[in-house]
Amino acid sequence: ITWHNSIKEELREYGYVEYPTGRRRRFPQAKGLREIPGDFFRAAVNAPVQGSSSDIVVFTIVQLHKFLQQFPARNLLTVHDSILIECKKGYEKEVIDKVDEIAKKEIPVQFPWLKVPMIFDASVGINWGEMKEIVK
Repeated sequence: ITWHNSIKEELREYGYVEYPTGRRRRFPQAKGLREIPGDFFRAAVNAPVQGSSSDIVVFTIVQLHKFLQQFPARNLLTVHDSILIECKKGYEKEVIDKVDEIAKKEIPVQFPWLKVPMIFDASVGINWGEMKEIVK
């Protein structure tokens, strides 16, 4: 309830919601409204959660890019909160270890407001259909 009320107040007063990372999603039509329409409200409640998640994924991709330049490996794409990396066979462990380091050490420093540990799953395969989960 407190979260919802704070979102409504932010919409009424400023016409936007601010993410913990400092980015904003604007809802100029909601500024000054007494009653916030349901569709604005749902989008406004969801925006900081999904936007912050996106910021964390982008941060991870940037950190990985720097690291992957040392190996025959590259970021290929993201799908929602998944990062697909192509690497030559034999380098999987180094890449997975680096993602683990980013999750445990770098993300908490970059996003100190985040109060939950970053846990990820890793899978390896020749193609999407043959991915096998790796237990870390």
